[in-house]
Amino acid sequence: MIQKHQGIYEVAIQARIGNVNASDSYKEVLRVKSEQLREELGYSAANPLEKLAIEQIVLCWLYCYEIEVQHATYLSKSHNKDSGIYWEKRLAYASRRYERALEMLSRMRKMNLVVQVNNANNQIINNGH
Repeated sequence: MIQKHQGIYEVAIQARIGNVNASDSYKEVLRVKSEQLREELGYSAANPLEKLAIEQIVLCWLYCYEIEVQHATYLSKSHNKDSGIYWEKRLAYASRRYERALEMLSRMRKMNLVVQVNNANNQIINNGH
């Protein structure tokens, strides 16, 4: 079941990048940066639950980055107070979501969870300390 979720995150990440209003070369930079972030967070050595958290971090990073660019672009132009507040709230929400995803991975690693996945029965056995 966890492996299915990992596939969903990959689809979500690719969709997020695909929906960015930018050149193909810029989208390729986002793909490479996303993969680098995944590896910097230890994806290849992570247990299945940590992998889910890492995928969430990458997805949140992409969203936050996208909103940051839109925020900067929009606020560099003439705008009214309500629109400015809207973009500030969107950016704050994206930033909080990204921070929470990072905190979740940090907490998982501090708890030093040992997770075993029984693929035959789709069971997760959690032996936390």
